[in-house]
Amino acid sequence: MTGSGGPSTGGSGGDPWVWIAFLLPAVAVLLSLMQTEDLAYQVRAGSLMWSSHGVLRSDPFTYTVVGSPWQDQQWGAQLVLAAVHAVGGWRALVVTRAAIVGAVVGVTYVRTRARTARSVDAVFFTFAPFLTCIALPGTLAMRPQLLAVALFVVASVVLERRHANPNGVWWLTAVGLVWANVHGSFILLPVLCGIALVADLLDAKPRMGRLALVTGCVLIAGGITPWWFASYTYVFDLARDPIVRDLIDEWKPIWQQGLAGILFALATVGVIAVLVRGWRRARVEGLLTIGVFTVLAVISGRNLVWWTLAVPPSLAPCLGVRVRPDSDWSRASVRVIAIAATVVVLGGVLRVMSTPPDHLLADAPEGITKAVDRSVGSGQRVFSGWWWGWLEFAVPPARQFVDARAEIFPTELWADYFEISTASPGWKELLERWDVGVVVASRAHQAPLIDALGRDPGWRTVYVDGSGAVFVQSTTGETSPLSRFARSPHRRPDDPELR
Repeated sequence: MTGSGGPSTGGSGGDPWVWIAFLLPAVAVLLSLMQTEDLAYQVRAGSLMWSSHGVLRSDPFTYTVVGSPWQDQQWGAQLVLAAVHAVGGWRALVVTRAAIVGAVVGVTYVRTRARTARSVDAVFFTFAPFLTCIALPGTLAMRPQLLAVALFVVASVVLERRHANPNGVWWLTAVGLVWANVHGSFILLPVLCGIALVADLLDAKPRMGRLALVTGCVLIAGGITPWWFASYTYVFDLARDPIVRDLIDEWKPIWQQGLAGILFALATVGVIAVLVRGWRRARVEGLLTIGVFTVLAVISGRNLVWWTLAVPPSLAPCLGVRVRPDSDWSRASVRVIAIAATVVVLGGVLRVMSTPPDHLLADAPEGITKAVDRSVGSGQRVFSGWWWGWLEFAVPPARQFVDARAEIFPTELWADYFEISTASPGWKELLERWDVGVVVASRAHQAPLIDALGRDPGWRTVYVDGSGAVFVQSTTGETSPLSRFARSPHRRPDDPELR
């Protein structure tokens, strides 16, 4: 039965779905490959900071904008990722990712279950959004954003308990301080606080002054970074950057996200149907949360993960009262399910520990990496078409043309990149202008370039497989730094490499 304190958690034995909600996502992560596209260079950046005892403030990875100012908003996350890697390598990062994903899904289920009558409803409305979320590649990848996902859940729980534990809201200031130095999504914390403030105002809740003061402290905490309040302009500029929005798929609107966009549309229809049926039970804060985070997800697929975390607990009160009691799970049944789920997770961990580290990774081609390592010397200029972040980690001497930090490269540089990648007229002259010595081309993304280089006598194929190819200049001449600068219009006269 549902008493005044909230819905029942099942039979006398407890709620077995809690174990499944926490452990099933963790197992799924342990059995999948870990993407390195946005992870590898973050690990290397963190390692550079640990060794230099300083924050990176200029680009250390490329030759096209080397030495240019870099507002590395994610520096704190990079230190964490590098430390985890130093302790246990890629295996430790895989397990860490599994722990975070399992925790955020499990906590979301618990929050949803506490507000609805039936565990089956809580399970469906927790896992359906997460299935939508994982349909968008990279959403739950091991990268700084995943650390921010954990902070988002912590902040949501603190705000949810603000009336039962008024002084607990002060923890949001610490959360905001950490978040601002981990990921640019820290701006969502003031958004959560603002939603809570508006809801309390409309509901005429007492002691709103404390939350208002905490919200002000959260806004100040967002500016306590190595770049101070430029952290806010960084987020604003990044969201408006046409290169970021046009080049990076996950930044595009949700209707351009393929399967994830279709699932999101279906889920939105379901959310609207539940709201229509349970409108009278809806809470102001829940309605505001659903509205704000649905709009954010529509604007950009990158925001789908926040919608996934925010909507289920907010929608739960609209699901209605219990028509019939949940199954009465005995204590023995719950214990069996808990043991079985734990054994499965431990099996996943043992698999990770017994698998060669390279076999746990996606976008980390072994053959291409070895070929690049054999082909480059110190400071060698490399044009990579896909594995730039991985090569920045695995082959540090290989200086890259561009990489995943799309916002730091000028538009004309990206124009050169695409002309070369598609082997458009003038591609060879562009490689000469940039004094490129090694080309790493992806078969999936740069097939025309592979064909053109294979036919060009000025380039020699040193490695080829199903994923791509590595080419080096067949004749190599020494070129002075000043002559390289003369052929590179994007370089600056004060480039450290020219000193």
